[in-house]
Amino acid sequence: MMISALSKYSFQSISLNDSKNRPSFMTRHDLKFIIPLEKLDIIWNFLQWSYRVLDVNGTWEQEYENHYYDTEHLNLARDHMRGKRPRYKLRKRFYLNTQDCYWEKKYKEVRGEMIKHRVKGAVKRNVIPFVELGLSNDTYGLNNSLKNKYFRSSFYSSDRKEKVTIDRKLMIWSDNQWVEVLKGYAIIEVKTMQSEESAFVRFLRSYSIRSLEFSKYCFGICILNRWFFPHKRKAISQYIKNLKSSL
Repeated sequence: MMISALSKYSFQSISLNDSKNRPSFMTRHDLKFIIPLEKLDIIWNFLQWSYRVLDVNGTWEQEYENHYYDTEHLNLARDHMRGKRPRYKLRKRFYLNTQDCYWEKKYKEVRGEMIKHRVKGAVKRNVIPFVELGLSNDTYGLNNSLKNKYFRSSFYSSDRKEKVTIDRKLMIWSDNQWVEVLKGYAIIEVKTMQSEESAFVRFLRSYSIRSLEFSKYCFGICILNRWFFPHKRKAISQYIKNLKSSL
């Protein structure tokens, strides 16, 4: 789907092996945006000139599946929704195109920098590698709290300072089936090594596309639990409503 959609543009691709020779963006600053799928053309038209699209086994779009872990009372999600820093999220991520799987911890520092640690192994046994991820004993009692999946295309800037990912078809596991949420919209994430605003972010703002505090994990938790921070869900709905009127 993604190769055919991008074929009319002048994108060059980058292989998975070549991408490993670039900055890993495991320590970074993030900005997130939501945009209607029909408006992706304006994004691709901008990216084609100075970004390369990741090619994995001949496809420009990869399928991810995440299993998130939290306490019984969803303390990690609560920390995120309240804007607490430092905070972290814990997940097991499956890269379905390559059949790789990692335990990943995303740690948000006080100054806003995000640091990601990941460990390959102990996955099949479903054992959380606490020590390897730098987690202490006070995280005991974590259980699988949400499953989600989506399709992602990744773009690397030619100056090696930025990575842009575009996620579509976000789904959560509910009532023993995959349910699509945010239908008709894509989630754009801009990952940079420094906090300066890039030309791409300025380009988005020129179209009145502003960033928002958004977590696919917390959004899924809000959908599964209607009582959980309902005002946050309403804020996202208002963001989408404003976006429709401005584009």
